[in-house]
Order: sequence, then C-alpha cells, then structure tokens
Amino acid sequence: ASLAIVAFGAAPVDAARGGSPDGDALESPTLRATESAGRVSSKPSKPGSANCGKQTYTKPGGGTWKCTLSDDFKGTELDSTTWSAQQTAVSGTHSGPECLVDDPDNVSVRDGVLRLTARREAAPFTCASPRGSYTTDYTSGGVTTYGKFSQAFGRFEFRAKFPAATVAGLQSALWLYPEQHAYGGWPASGTSAESSAFLSRMPAG
Repeated sequence: ASLAIVAFGAAPVDAARGGSPDGDALESPTLRATESAGRVSSKPSKPGSANCGKQTYTKPGGGTWKCTLSDDFKGTELDSTTWSAQQTAVSGTHSGPECLVDDPDNVSVRDGVLRLTARREAAPFTCASPRGSYTTDYTSGGVTTYGKFSQAFGRFEFRAKFPAATVAGLQSALWLYPEQHAYGGWPASGTSAESSAFLSRMPAG
C-alpha cells in the first residue's frame, strides 16, 4: 500500500487576482495519528511511544487504536524529529504564487500552537526553485513529516483554527501525500488525500 506523509500548509491560491492575504494564518494546536494494531506503520519516529494523553480512541469494529504520533506544539520551535519546514527553494513545492520559506514570520510555535502564515511582502522578489525560479510578492509557511514519519493506514486527527479572512484566494489545509513518487511528481503518483481544507473565498474570473 502507498504510504502517506502529513503536511500542513497555508497559502494564497490565486492572491494576485483575489486580494491581499496579509497576516492570515492556519493555527493548529494539536495533531494526533493512530493506527490499527494489525497494520503497523512503516517507520513512526517513536514506535508505540507517542503520548495521546488520556483520550482513548475506539475503532468502529471494536478494540482501540494505538497512538503512533502526537504533537501538542509545546515550546517555541518545531520538533525537528517529526517535522520539517517546507521550502520552495529545496523541493520546488508551492500551490499558488507563494514562496514557501523557513522563516519565523511564516512558521512559528508558541503558546501551544503551530502558526503557518501567508504574507504579502513589501516588494516582489525572486523565489528560487529547482523547478524554475519565479517572481512573487507572497511568502508562506508549511510543515511536513517527509522522511521522518509515514503511515499507510490509520486515523489522523487534528484541531485547527482557520483564518477569519474574507478576501479571495487563501487556502489552508492538512494533506496526506504519497511518500514514494513511483510514477513521477505530483499528481502522477497519486492525488493527495486532502483531509481538511479552508478556502477564504474562491477567486473571481
């Protein structure tokens, strides 16, 4: 079975036509992943040792789930054993005109919350990418478990606060991506399972 990695992101989908998304953020206080005891995850970072608190998760067919990943985003920085900040300059990843960067203005952890922020910068700049550099005036933040945690089956749960934005073109989401791109880059190796997404308003035109 295809293995999935977890990714959070906040981005202007078509901000150039949809208005300014200055300062809008996806805030995720918690993320938890669990698995059926009969389907072992490929390489959880801490097998069987994740602490999901006192909550017990019951499977529809009976029995309980085993916690494989839990993050309450305590402290002041990402847990680098589980997460990496997504960077367009490294992977070429972006979903719109934004440039994904590893910057405290776009990716931050504080007060038990992970904040991913899409920003309109003061002036256009060149976003470097292995797929071809481009000019934009938007930066954004995203995090991924690629290379650190993946799981083929199970239950994924997260709690998030989406921005109260009304301008068109903002997207915040949790994705499950294939770990191995056997048939080429996205979407050739399988369309991401978009677990949850927020769109401020679809751009006109």
